[in-house]
Amino acid sequence: MRFHAAFGIFLGLASAGAATNVNANGNGLQARESLVSTIGSLFSRTTCGTGYEYYNYACVVKCPTAAPRASNGVCTCPGGKELVGTECKEKCPACAPRASNGVCTCPNNQDLVGNECKPKCPAYAPRASNGVCTCPNNQDLVGTECKPKCPAYAPRASNGVCTCPNNQDLVGSECKPKCPPAAPRVNGVCTCPNGKDLVGNECKPKCPACAPRASNGVCTCPNNEDLVGNECKPKCPAAAPRVNGVCTCPAGKDLVGTECKDKCPSCAPRGDNGVCTCPNNQDLVGSECKPKCPSCAPRADNGVCTCPNNEDLVGNQCKPKCGTGATRGNDGNCYCTKRGQVLNTGDNSCACPDGQEYVDNCCKVTCGSVASYNPRKGRCECPSQGQVYDSTTKTCSCPTGQEVVNNCCKVNCGSDAKYNYWKDECVCKKSGQTYNSDDQTCSCPTGQDWNGWSCSLDCGNQAYSNPWSNQCVCKKYGQVYNSDDKTCGCPPGQDWNSRSSCCKPTQTNCGNQAYWSDSKGACVCYKSNMDYNSGTQQCSCKSSMYYSDSQSECCCPKGQTADSYGNCKRGRWW
Repeated sequence: MRFHAAFGIFLGLASAGAATNVNANGNGLQARESLVSTIGSLFSRTTCGTGYEYYNYACVVKCPTAAPRASNGVCTCPGGKELVGTECKEKCPACAPRASNGVCTCPNNQDLVGNECKPKCPAYAPRASNGVCTCPNNQDLVGTECKPKCPAYAPRASNGVCTCPNNQDLVGSECKPKCPPAAPRVNGVCTCPNGKDLVGNECKPKCPACAPRASNGVCTCPNNEDLVGNECKPKCPAAAPRVNGVCTCPAGKDLVGTECKDKCPSCAPRGDNGVCTCPNNQDLVGSECKPKCPSCAPRADNGVCTCPNNEDLVGNQCKPKCGTGATRGNDGNCYCTKRGQVLNTGDNSCACPDGQEYVDNCCKVTCGSVASYNPRKGRCECPSQGQVYDSTTKTCSCPTGQEVVNNCCKVNCGSDAKYNYWKDECVCKKSGQTYNSDDQTCSCPTGQDWNGWSCSLDCGNQAYSNPWSNQCVCKKYGQVYNSDDKTCGCPPGQDWNSRSSCCKPTQTNCGNQAYWSDSKGACVCYKSNMDYNSGTQQCSCKSSMYYSDSQSECCCPKGQTADSYGNCKRGRWW
């Protein structure tokens, strides 16, 4: 500081001296410049600290070599670069302002690529010199994963997956048809479990070497043989189909060559010739080895030593046979084996006495399968009440038209009716219906319908059925019912008067026997005790009277008098 102050004073004196010497020198400016030059020479000999330089009469930080100080005194990088520390760097783009560490920094932890901020590359796809995240081995970056490039025929879809056409699968670099569910793809190949082969869309066991798979997918043996397990074997004859891999004859038979023959009994093993052979020169009879027959009783086709005349061979003798139910005793005679049976000496057969049969190990009176014998009454009885026993057929049945219901014979009336014991007939369950014995059904009489609680006439919608008179009655007072079309209407010459809700004559002309009465709203006969007929416009006596020409009026029969309504009734004295 003392140096700068002294220098200032000195500079001031020099300036003043130069000014006073302007006229003497003739050129004051030159004198001043000379002085300044002298002073500069003096200052240049002043040393600034390390890293500083003297500029504009002060020690300032040195500019780096790459950014020399411009005329304005600022360290300036060439080419529009920015001085960052001691280095010249490219200007930061607007999207990535320079941070305090001097680095152009994108927001959201992005990377600055050229003049753009881009998302960071995943670790396995570093950014190449062209600024692109690049997977190794020429793979594609799909989202955040490196995946092999898609072949040309399976372009990558919007979901990032290489997609074959026609719903095929991409296997390696090939498009192949989808595998069926039973054979998922393993190492690129549709693979059946358990070492099976994929045949069409099915997994089937592998064919053995002896029976390669034919074009139809079937393991096929040569020479029209059968594949049994993993072996090719000759076909079985028709009589011995293969069962569990073995040509098998029906029960009790062996396959001998191509024929099924009866099994040999243990006593007569089959020889090399295929024949069952008994020892000791015996004969094989059925499944037994038996001694040869004596000459008097040669062996028949059934294998039995058979005596002539239907006799039995007893020892070496022929004796009459024992008949049904009899057996030969040790003494050679026939005996009955069942309790109660007797031997018929004519044919040596056994049977129960007449009228009996063998039941429960003894002879009993037979009553068939339904009835049972009542020993106290000495007869066969049926189990259900009312059934009748038929001794010829030994059966039980209800009388004609009846059947067993709850262990009792009852008339079968069907589901619509029930039997009335008092009337001895089927009665319909629904009131008013009649019973049809042909089909055992109930229905309403002709022209009537069931209305839910009784049978009633079908009167159409203008009338109703009167159960007391069993007639159709019009709903509107005074109307007459027409059974042909089931409608109601006023009598001829009358119309329905809605105001008075009744039928009224269409005109007041009542003919020459009556006059119109407004009070009654009808034609009234001139003579008393007469009824007016609007159709004929005639008057006639009431039904219980007759017309007397002599009296010119309607009279009651003799002994009767008319009441106030014109009805004839017998006098009280009667």
